[in-house]
Amino acid sequence: MKRICLWTISTVIALTWSYAVAAQSTSDFQIAKVFATLQTPVDTLTSARNDGFTLITINDVGVGSKIVIPKGAKIVGHIVGVTNKGKDASKSVVGLMIDKAITENGEVPLQAIIVAVAAPKGPESPSSASAATNVSNQAKTTTSPRTVIHDGDVTLLLADNDQGAFGFEDVTLSWHLSIPPPLTIFATRGKHLRLEAGSQMLLRMMAPKADN
Repeated sequence: MKRICLWTISTVIALTWSYAVAAQSTSDFQIAKVFATLQTPVDTLTSARNDGFTLITINDVGVGSKIVIPKGAKIVGHIVGVTNKGKDASKSVVGLMIDKAITENGEVPLQAIIVAVAAPKGPESPSSASAATNVSNQAKTTTSPRTVIHDGDVTLLLADNDQGAFGFEDVTLSWHLSIPPPLTIFATRGKHLRLEAGSQMLLRMMAPKADN
């Protein structure tokens, strides 16, 4: 556990400079985005390193004129590190890696980060708050009302340009981008961090390759 704590703390510190470097390099590549719903909760009290999690896409992801990842496809990832606030750690932290999409035509490898997350609609939980703004390489929660967007049969809780944690108290997002594959780091000063099933996420990724 102490080794995991040290890993998460050093990773967060390294993000201060790694995000700036990565931002310059990604400008040369086509970036795709997808909205998705978390199917399996992630909780620093019960989740462990290498545990998997699943997202279901809310919109299509196309490359050129071809849909590579359709709406309703699965995106799977895994936990790369987790710790709870305690004497060895000043924050509760979980690191998530996106691995691939699973479609009717097979698996699609992904290099993606989670740039925004919104808590599911419902009664406020002890961890709930409101919106987020971007500060340096970390997206932090603030307080402002959210605009709900209806997209067919889906209620989107996030917008294209959102960044950060919405509906969570004192949760920040940051990213490890200097060495692939990219990681998304969630952190809070609370005793533990939980992402409920039903939370919506906005992913940005290198455009997946379309089969010929």
